[in-house]
Amino acid sequence: MIWKILPVKKLAVFSIDGKIGPNTNSILYILEKLRRNPRIKGIILKINSPGGNASSGELIYKSIKRLSLEKTVIAYFQEIGTSVGYEIACPAKKIVAPERCLVGSIGVITTKISLKKLFEKIGINLFYVTSGIHKDMFEPHRDLTIREKEILQNISDEIYESFVSHVAEDRKIPIDEVRKIATGEAFTGKKAKDLNLIDENGDIEDAIKIASELTGVPMKRTIYFITRRSLLQTLIQRFIYQFLSETYKAVMYTIDIDFYM
Repeated sequence: MIWKILPVKKLAVFSIDGKIGPNTNSILYILEKLRRNPRIKGIILKINSPGGNASSGELIYKSIKRLSLEKTVIAYFQEIGTSVGYEIACPAKKIVAPERCLVGSIGVITTKISLKKLFEKIGINLFYVTSGIHKDMFEPHRDLTIREKEILQNISDEIYESFVSHVAEDRKIPIDEVRKIATGEAFTGKKAKDLNLIDENGDIEDAIKIASELTGVPMKRTIYFITRRSLLQTLIQRFIYQFLSETYKAVMYTIDIDFYM
């Protein structure tokens, strides 16, 4: 008699922590590894993120969407799951969060620092040669023109509409109802459940239990994945938060314009 040894099915907990953006490639790599691993039957995404870069969020969202079509995905918010940190969880079959967790903040924010008056005060003159009238609109030496403000508003609105449509589609909420709560407001986990932004209030064990029940894989067969920041990223982050003032932090983060969710 020939016995065929079947691979043992497992559940995987994958942690996504902090601002969405710096670790995007690592996150995408692990999500793809989880998707291709035949032994992984269910994934619990342990998310603790206030949001971040809209473009990075889109890539992670699409990867999780693809993953959810092949395997059981449960999302869990530890302390905060807002903006794009919330959006990436939407494709999950179930979303779990503690009652006091912050959830939602559906919206887009665009920032641009102008150092024009500061440069004038200390006598710094910056001169740019450009091939388009808006090419230097993101540079800190000048203010935005009325037209440039309209440009940024249009881009923000386009990203916002994409965000709203993802929530409506994945959470099966009428889009008009999503718009009513898509004001950038964050909600407690308890309120988010009432609004159908999440499914259950609970902790990580509850999330793993739900995944176990849906897949038939025992909770004891759970393994854990995390993304790690590089040494340079860690040192830079510590330097910024420990030694720089709030004003200078704002300058450091927004000299290069970006769209955040």
